[in-house]
Amino acid sequence: MNTIKLDSAGIIYPYVKTDARNSEFRIEAELTENIDKAILEKAVSDIKNRFPTFFVMLKKQGSLFVLEKAKKHNVICDEKPCICMPFDFENEIPFRLTVHNNRLSMEVFHVLADGHGAIFFFKTLLARYYALKGIEITPDDEILDINEAPKSEETEDAFLKIYKGGKSAGRIDKFAYQYRADAPRCKLSLTHFKINSDELKAVSKKFNTTIGIFLVSVYLYSFLHTAEINNKKDLKISVPADLRRIFGINTLRNFSLYAIVGIKPDKDKFTLEEIIKSVSKQMQEQLTEENLKNMAYSNVTSQNTKLFEMLPMPVKKAILSFGFDFMGERLFTSAFSNVGLVKFPDELKEHIVNFKLMLGEAAVNNINTVATTFGNCVNLTFSSRVEDNSLQKAFASTLRNNGLTVECSVRNPESLDYIKTDI
Repeated sequence: MNTIKLDSAGIIYPYVKTDARNSEFRIEAELTENIDKAILEKAVSDIKNRFPTFFVMLKKQGSLFVLEKAKKHNVICDEKPCICMPFDFENEIPFRLTVHNNRLSMEVFHVLADGHGAIFFFKTLLARYYALKGIEITPDDEILDINEAPKSEETEDAFLKIYKGGKSAGRIDKFAYQYRADAPRCKLSLTHFKINSDELKAVSKKFNTTIGIFLVSVYLYSFLHTAEINNKKDLKISVPADLRRIFGINTLRNFSLYAIVGIKPDKDKFTLEEIIKSVSKQMQEQLTEENLKNMAYSNVTSQNTKLFEMLPMPVKKAILSFGFDFMGERLFTSAFSNVGLVKFPDELKEHIVNFKLMLGEAAVNNINTVATTFGNCVNLTFSSRVEDNSLQKAFASTLRNNGLTVECSVRNPESLDYIKTDI
């Protein structure tokens, strides 16, 4: 497998990437001890044949982008203050592992995988790293056996398995409100909340909902109370859904679609409880197998036509960039991804202090957020391109008003470390 076609979700990213839209995400693990780079390099070498769709280079083949097997595997580097910097695709594999003391991070260009696919890689890497340190970790459903050959299901474009049952989605939405659209953009800063998962589950239960829907609703509620007073556009949140859980297909590549949930910008009309009911209804309506198959059908059929393949590269870039600008990020205010509970075997978990994901910068949306549950802690990480943190304050205030304790830390673009703060 020297050349790999891009999957039906990843195919768009090479054409629409810019300095302001790098389409990256980041996984962070804080370990109990500083990282030994020599052992980490050996662990990477040991697992590379198990993950053939990761150790690749992005290449042009005629008017198409493809993935080619990489000859070198230099993916480890010291961390720099700015996260998710653009890749040099001429010389770099489209993911990197960064090291800062006891923190190991993986930054991934979305052409390779979504967050859930990358977590399989990251967990297997950690297991091999600790095995080399003398701590044997038993493979499970999410820690792959590196002595096995890659399974065809892991490397396939899973959208091709589900799209045939769909039809054209035909969905065109109005543009959404954009948070602080006129504010000067700065380098990406991170705001991190830690919340006890048992307490959060209990509060969510009081509202007769799940943690995921409760957090998305608090996010909308926070936008509602921080949006410019003259805003007339709807507040909308893009909520990715992991299709592996829905369709039972365990690919390591991209296999996510999304719901877009929203409310009118009317503070007098919506209480938090009313938003929760609305979000729950919208999620149920949108995340049906039928709707997801229709979305997959639209993606697959539009990108696998003879015409698309024949178009010159500059024309493809122009068309897809235009489409992404006007039918992508502008259709929602922000993305909120709930990764859910990330489990580790006990013998590995005891070496991990914390684990979280976050998004890189976007061209249009000034702020995006990821929720990750590790142990008894829900980690919320806001990635923001504006200095104004009134949204994060409103979010924390809403959680506290509902009896939750919120620990907050921030990481500025010039810093390598998170600093605890009150917000």
